[in-house]
Amino acid sequence: METNQPTKIDSKNFRVGITPGETGGVATCIHDVFACQAMPPTAAGLLAYLRALKQSADLAGLQPLCRLEQTERLRFQDAERFGVVLGVLQALDFRIELVRPADWEAPLRGNAAPSTWTTRSPPSP
Repeated sequence: METNQPTKIDSKNFRVGITPGETGGVATCIHDVFACQAMPPTAAGLLAYLRALKQSADLAGLQPLCRLEQTERLRFQDAERFGVVLGVLQALDFRIELVRPADWEAPLRGNAAPSTWTTRSPPSP
């Protein structure tokens, strides 16, 4: 009798970071190989991209962790994008962690002045 192996929760080996805003993007880190891309312009494009990532994780037996940036003040369009991204992640059964920009920007910024740091990068996966 065949038994299904449980999926390993291994956020160190398969991470995704998403900033859903108009100038947002998607960053991935799979076994210390990093990639970044602009946010797909359509919900269908985002679904296709994240579905491919999820299939890769499933083949490797990993449960990816997605850090999704959540700001307190969202324009309507950004709030809509946030909702679409959240829904896609939930539908694909990603493990989700909501992060504020201040939480992921500070370690990357280091001692740089805020005026020299861009907030247009996706959160570190």
